[in-house]
Amino acid sequence: MARLRSPSLFWTFTGFFLAVLIVATVLQGIVIVAIVHPLMSRSEASRAELNTISAANQIARIYEQEEGDALKMQVEHVLRSVPPPGGAGFLIYKDRSGWQAGMPGRRGRPAGRAHGAQRSPRDGVFPGHRELASTPVVVAGNEIGVVTAIGPAARFSFWPRALHGLLYLPISIFLASAAALIMFRMFLRRIRALEEHTHRVSSGDLSVRVADEGTDEISRLAASLNEMTARLEKAREVLDASDEQRRRLFADITHELATPLTSIRGYAETLSNPKLEISEAEHTRYLEHVQEEAARMAVLLDDLLELTRLEAGAVEFEFDRLDLAALCRNTLERVQPHAQRHGLSLEGEGLEAEAWLRADGRRMEQVVDNLLGNALRYVPAGGWVRLRLALTAGRLALVVEDDGPGFAKDALPHVFDRFYRGDGARRTDGTGLGLAIVREIVRRHGGEVYAENRPEGGARVWAEWALTE
Repeated sequence: MARLRSPSLFWTFTGFFLAVLIVATVLQGIVIVAIVHPLMSRSEASRAELNTISAANQIARIYEQEEGDALKMQVEHVLRSVPPPGGAGFLIYKDRSGWQAGMPGRRGRPAGRAHGAQRSPRDGVFPGHRELASTPVVVAGNEIGVVTAIGPAARFSFWPRALHGLLYLPISIFLASAAALIMFRMFLRRIRALEEHTHRVSSGDLSVRVADEGTDEISRLAASLNEMTARLEKAREVLDASDEQRRRLFADITHELATPLTSIRGYAETLSNPKLEISEAEHTRYLEHVQEEAARMAVLLDDLLELTRLEAGAVEFEFDRLDLAALCRNTLERVQPHAQRHGLSLEGEGLEAEAWLRADGRRMEQVVDNLLGNALRYVPAGGWVRLRLALTAGRLALVVEDDGPGFAKDALPHVFDRFYRGDGARRTDGTGLGLAIVREIVRRHGGEVYAENRPEGGARVWAEWALTE
């Protein structure tokens, strides 16, 4: 069944953007009508009032100085010289005798008495206009006339300008929409890259990374996803390695237990078969073989349990100041009889001076025992094994070397692997876990183990860690 996809954010964003533009346009119109227009009207009325006051004062002075046609001509000049109110209106003057001046001409300018006294702003003779302000003309305390400011009616002064501005609205909407859509497509492309990344990760591809460099929020999210994917990839590698190690461990255990179990079963079948005639000496020898194989299995299982607990961190170490040189001397004395019985020479070197470090004494004794036991197991009769301590650059090395056959060149990387044993080791009673246990104990003490072949012949295995004062 096809996977259902939710609507694209592209259309959601487009609809939201257009809705915001429409609402903004409506609000802008309301603000213009309710606030801007009244303010403009009040401002226009104030300017008109100032104009009429100025004209009235000038006309009053003319009446004091002139008369007849000269007076009328100067009054007309004053009405023409005063700035029209609102930029599109005009001033008119009417005295008590009915004479008027400042009537509009064909070009919107005052035309004197050409249009006669019939036109009275108070009688509504100027359609499409309105009275803005009026100021009486006073001479010697007597009102002789009135100066009136006439301006365009509100419906003609405001809306044409507003409609003219609205002509630019489609262009603004188009340009803003185009810019917003371009930006959003870029944003959407980056989001889809993150979506593709998560889809591939959920499909099991942990090698994928998001190529989004930057410092913004999406780039930081991409970096976090890359880091998370890298951690998942590393965790899967560790898990795969652990699974492989567990499978190899089960195979090794099966192989190691198969030989003693086969021997025990063979001896048991022989001893339990009534048709076979077995002497008392053979019966006793078969039972001894069964006990030896059982003991071998017990040692193998004990070592395996010990190694498993060490690798899992389930073994508690008791760290204290330890003189490793004294521990090595005591171990040599204890192992010396075993070496002599097998015709081997066991030597010590560099064990006279004290070598202190923080360590678990019982576990370090186990390290020395396993290293010596591994060397003694491989060296033929007449050979030698040397245990020495070396201090170099503040680091202490515990070295066990011999003059035996050494390691095969291709086997050196596997010396510390569990169940690894050299070619000649299959003839011995070792479990193949001794050096693996040594590695885990040394690492828990903050050190590391190494193995190599000596140039003169033989093997060298050593552990190294920082020396504690």
